[in-house]
Amino acid sequence: MILKSLKNKGYLLIEVLVTIVVLGTAIVFVTQALSASLLAVRRATSYTEALLLVEQLFCDLKLETSPAQAIPLDSFPRSESVSAENQKFDWEEELQPLESVRLSEIIFRVFWKDSKLTGEIYASTFIPTTTLKGE
Repeated sequence: MILKSLKNKGYLLIEVLVTIVVLGTAIVFVTQALSASLLAVRRATSYTEALLLVEQLFCDLKLETSPAQAIPLDSFPRSESVSAENQKFDWEEELQPLESVRLSEIIFRVFWKDSKLTGEIYASTFIPTTTLKGE
């Protein structure tokens, strides 16, 4: 009876080692999941900022155009770089005139590159254009 009570007083070294291995493995999986979720948040933030930039470009273009005054075709393509919250975005505008009407499709391309993250967004709309200035 004395031997039986001495056996149950503590943990064996193998039990402690198994516990350490299980906890270490759990910590590794939790760290990987946290890293993946942070990358997903960063990607979502970049896409949101790019979409906001496209919306701003659409609003700027709407302010430049009116039904009475069209944009000259020779003022395109335009491009620029914009920084927002430690992220650099580059954007380009491409104009594709439509035949037989004084409309053109304008395509915005916003793209960015980070250490592990690259992204690209396309958006388009139609605007009134003229072939020559003052037409």
